[in-house]
Amino acid sequence: MAHKKTLGLRKNLKEQERREAIINSAIKVFARKGYDSATMDDLVSEAGCSKALVYLYWKNKAELFSSILDIIGEKYSDLFHAILDSADPFPDKLTSFFSQFLELFKGTMDQIKVTLHGSLHIGKGLEEDFRARQEIFYKEYINSLSLLLKQGIDQGYVEPDTDVEVLSFMAVTSVVGYIYMSILEQPMSPDRAFLGILNNYILPVIIKKDRRLP
Repeated sequence: MAHKKTLGLRKNLKEQERREAIINSAIKVFARKGYDSATMDDLVSEAGCSKALVYLYWKNKAELFSSILDIIGEKYSDLFHAILDSADPFPDKLTSFFSQFLELFKGTMDQIKVTLHGSLHIGKGLEEDFRARQEIFYKEYINSLSLLLKQGIDQGYVEPDTDVEVLSFMAVTSVVGYIYMSILEQPMSPDRAFLGILNNYILPVIIKKDRRLP
């Protein structure tokens, strides 16, 4: 019985490794070519596997693309929830959020390019309605950032008249704009683009003068 259980665990691990390998290869292809231009031939060529293996896990290209969007979106959702749910004071939360966000962002550039392709895609049916899928994630990010800033207000660090919804909306759209520019050309570094705006133009305005962050 123990031997069969071990074989089952090994089989499941191998299946997981296969799926992850295909997903990682598909991310590279979708980031480079977009959804419409990418073909199943491109995907299997990048992954070095057969079409039959891909169809074993996903019924078509749309389902594979959708699963990738969910994987990417949940990474950022998990980051937001971990920061919001922590018992740290607001300054520590804000520092942790931006440091972890930038680390994740810089390590997932191909992945976030895929999300932009999904946002811009005009689907031919419900299974290709990627824009609606991405809209759910974007709204969640805006709401989570708003909640973080509200915690700053409650703890006396952020000016109480700060429009946290507008500020959160602009923060998310600036990230989306950066992703778009990264597809068109080589943009400036994320650290300079995001931290420069944050430290020079946003925090000096919204943080109370007597509660400067370290």
